[in-house]
Amino acid sequence: MTGNATAQSSVFTEATLADSYRPYTPDTWPEPRSGIAFFDELMAAQLKRRKFTVEEYYRMVPACILGEDTLEELIEGDVMVRAMNTGPHSSAISRLFRLFISKHKSGFSPNVQCPIRLDDYNEPVADVALLATDSDSDEHPGPRDVLLAIEIADNPAEVEYDQQTKLPLYARYGVPELWLVKLQAGIVEVHRNPADGGYREVALFGRGDSLTIQALPNIRLVVDELLQ
Repeated sequence: MTGNATAQSSVFTEATLADSYRPYTPDTWPEPRSGIAFFDELMAAQLKRRKFTVEEYYRMVPACILGEDTLEELIEGDVMVRAMNTGPHSSAISRLFRLFISKHKSGFSPNVQCPIRLDDYNEPVADVALLATDSDSDEHPGPRDVLLAIEIADNPAEVEYDQQTKLPLYARYGVPELWLVKLQAGIVEVHRNPADGGYREVALFGRGDSLTIQALPNIRLVVDELLQ
């Protein structure tokens, strides 16, 4: 009897081992199958894009999903990880900030790397922004708080991203004026009067030219001060 029991145990073990190495298919997979998807099922499934809200986006840093030393912004619910600023890009940001500080008057406040809360799914980060008031609010400014947003581009890829992605977004939510500073080309592209996802007025300024801010006409800048 002991021998029979041992034989049965041996047969059972071998069968179990053999079965454990048998490739499963959707039809033979043991229940329950919740949370398991086979390759062919995945291929047949319709993939859905997961959009993040601004609140979800800000919970990612404490959860170590996003790094504190990287540049990110939320565009149409997608977290856009931006390359770290080059030396010329960072220098231009600092130069513009000092320039606006030197011309600072009541009624506006300069801000660098400024997140602008457009809606629940969009919070682009402007390289430099002039805000309408010196607000002590803990909330990020919205489009009505922005007098001027400035984006700085140090290479063609940055120019393309700013023109095709960020510029229409600023216009859609009514940011009244946007400057795109093209460092390599030596040009400041000025966009004003937003409408229909774009700006009605576009002007190019090069070295030697001067320009003003639509909301602050008493402030005059020379393009060379922005580029250097």
